[in-house]
Amino acid sequence: MFLLISLFCGCISCWAFGEIGARARLLWLRLPGQRSSIWQKLEQELWVNFALLGGIALLNVVAALVLQPEQDHLQHYLFIIVLCAAYDSYVNLCARLYQWPSVVQAIVMLASISAIVAAVYYGIRYPALNAMSILELVLLAMTLLLRTLAKWRFNSVDWLILKHAISKRVAQA
Repeated sequence: MFLLISLFCGCISCWAFGEIGARARLLWLRLPGQRSSIWQKLEQELWVNFALLGGIALLNVVAALVLQPEQDHLQHYLFIIVLCAAYDSYVNLCARLYQWPSVVQAIVMLASISAIVAAVYYGIRYPALNAMSILELVLLAMTLLLRTLAKWRFNSVDWLILKHAISKRVAQA
């Protein structure tokens, strides 16, 4: 139960990273260099966060193996968390850069969560189906596609249109 709850939390932990595209505008205004160097800095920060999340997930796997060594699906746990984090980051980055409507974002989010839940359920229930391996491949392919789209849009986005959201607390001050 702990692994399923932490899997869900790990998969949704990077939804807020979509705002980094708009916040990169502030770097562009302050740092010398082209957009490509800012994109590299942005991705470097993303991958540091993915590595930290992967480290925490690895600790969960080790703890689960210590407590109950006969675990069949632990190899998928680590891959799914990191791939979901990368997928969520790039889908939210694309949503922000392309200014997708809220309805489109909600549909993509619901479809993603449904696919992950279904794959984990069928992967645990029917191990011969390899549903989790298929999910990992689909997440990897979608992440690479969304990364390419985000990078392309990042290099051509109008910075005057794309501004970061200001929190209500800061706006009140």
